[in-house]
Amino acid sequence: MTASLDYEDARVNIGNHVVKVILRNNRYTLRIIHRKEYIEGFKNLKWKEVHLKYVNGVLYVSIIFEVTYKLYVPRGVLALDTNLGKRWFTMAQVLGGIRQGLLMR
Repeated sequence: MTASLDYEDARVNIGNHVVKVILRNNRYTLRIIHRKEYIEGFKNLKWKEVHLKYVNGVLYVSIIFEVTYKLYVPRGVLALDTNLGKRWFTMAQVLGGIRQGLLMR
């Protein structure tokens, strides 16, 4: 059995290490069993979903968090296009132009 739950069917309290879940009108309280130092890293993040998976008598709980990343500005792009029917390749570098040549084995 697998289930994906959002804010209507689950509550996550990282400070108390507790996940509360509602499944088929039954309420369950699950304790997060992990190192305290590890869990503290998620305190300031907003949770989005809780995924539950029950396999062979073991319950797996995954908590999905929303994270905002800083944009990364690439310094250059390298693309390698190999033509599988021929032995030629085209290598394009944004900062260095386009080069073509014979593909060696």
